[in-house]
Amino acid sequence: MPPAATLYPINIQSSGSLPEKFPSPLSMAHPLAVQAAKDLQKNLKVDQEGKMFGVLVVQLQNGKYGYIAGFSGMRNQSWFEAGFVPPTFTERYLQLLERDGPQITALQKEIATLEQSVELLQFYQLSAKHHQIRLRAQEENTAKKAKRRLARENATKATSLLSAESKKDKLEWKLLKSTLEKEIAPLKEKATKTLKQIAALKKESSRRSRELLPKMQATYAIANSHGKRTTLKELFHGQVPGGAGDCAGIKLLQYALENGMKPLAMAEFWWGPPSASHVRRHGEFYPSCRGKCAPILDYMLKGIPHEEAPSFASKPEATISAVFEDKWLIAIEKPHGLLSVPGRHKNMKHSAQSLLEDMFSEAKLIHRLDLDTSGLLLAAKQKPAYVAMQRLFSERKIHKHYTAVVEGVVTGKGLLSLPLTLDVNDRPRQIHAPSGKQSITEWECKSTDQTFSRLALIPKTGRTHQLRVHCSHPLGLNAPIVGDRLYGNQAERMLLHADAIRFLHPMTKNEVSITSKVPF
Repeated sequence: MPPAATLYPINIQSSGSLPEKFPSPLSMAHPLAVQAAKDLQKNLKVDQEGKMFGVLVVQLQNGKYGYIAGFSGMRNQSWFEAGFVPPTFTERYLQLLERDGPQITALQKEIATLEQSVELLQFYQLSAKHHQIRLRAQEENTAKKAKRRLARENATKATSLLSAESKKDKLEWKLLKSTLEKEIAPLKEKATKTLKQIAALKKESSRRSRELLPKMQATYAIANSHGKRTTLKELFHGQVPGGAGDCAGIKLLQYALENGMKPLAMAEFWWGPPSASHVRRHGEFYPSCRGKCAPILDYMLKGIPHEEAPSFASKPEATISAVFEDKWLIAIEKPHGLLSVPGRHKNMKHSAQSLLEDMFSEAKLIHRLDLDTSGLLLAAKQKPAYVAMQRLFSERKIHKHYTAVVEGVVTGKGLLSLPLTLDVNDRPRQIHAPSGKQSITEWECKSTDQTFSRLALIPKTGRTHQLRVHCSHPLGLNAPIVGDRLYGNQAERMLLHADAIRFLHPMTKNEVSITSKVPF
């Protein structure tokens, strides 16, 4: 039998009124749950490995109040710990794990060792360095081309000399690529061999996991307030993500429903060293993930009056305004709270793209900004201009500048390089992964005080949420953008604005420089 969970006392009067409805676990924590979490943290040990913990404030059948506590997954190599709620699976889960788990664990350890091998890390580091060298060289060549074009138009230099300069630049670029390739070749050969080993091990680990996982997932019986139960397979329509049902919030609700407790408010927080991949900081509160938890929570909360999850839809009153326009292109200012393009759901059709189409039926956005980011967006009014501008973006010849206000004191300037990939279990969040897409940001502090810092951010690549993760991640600036509800703390708005964009017009061959006033 698993150890019983402790019901901790809580002083309801000190936190003000109770929530009218159960607050959505996908939104920021209610003050009542924060109070409970702070109480738990007083005596909560900090482990060597950080972990998500949670608390659930409940009302007992006798009318008394208290809170229960839980943690995600395992803690100190165990699913059970005195005082905390147990997992949601049955004993059959542990039997399967004991029988088939060690082989998979051994494969995963071997993979982890290879992924952290010196040769592979050296290859990634040198690849990132070479990428920066190529970017700088491309920028220099672009500037030289622009100067030669002006010289030809104004006839300030002989054509033969300009042609010779052009040939010299092409030769230098070819020589640079050859030099870089020779430098990285030995590491690339070793890295390729290691990556093939990793791929083979992952394939075997994946095969074993695919066979074991459905059997283990079948041991979960998710409850709701109507006294009914369902399986993870039914909740996810057969495609159950790994780790589903093991998060702290799910465990807490399951225990409360099974023991006749009325859920009032819940909070989840990270405790311990930061995560290497996710943006998680010690003591910070985070909402439940949308990928693994949302479908389960929707079922568990049936029959319990609860708030709706926060929406990623546009504000209905959000509009756009043009700041530049010619025959081929238009630049608009997008306010925060407006989607760049329509989303999949009915309430996500209002967007900058749909508003543009009302102005020009064939207009099409060339790039995007996050819902919570404001600033400049470029669109093409004709297909040839769209194709030409897409080429400029792919060649990284569009120069963008952002202004952000971040939490804490950040000084100096530098270049951030942090590979990113999608967190498939918590879309649209991005996570840091060595095998992710390379992302590079140039940054400089413009001003700072004891609380906030104003930064200039220049993305050299265009990955999803790149600036937000680079600012917030412990391996980046470790200073989340103010109001960043995904990677920091929610506020009235996120203080990130695309305030300048510069490029060589593909149709007129003139340099275009557009600016936007920063609204904060």
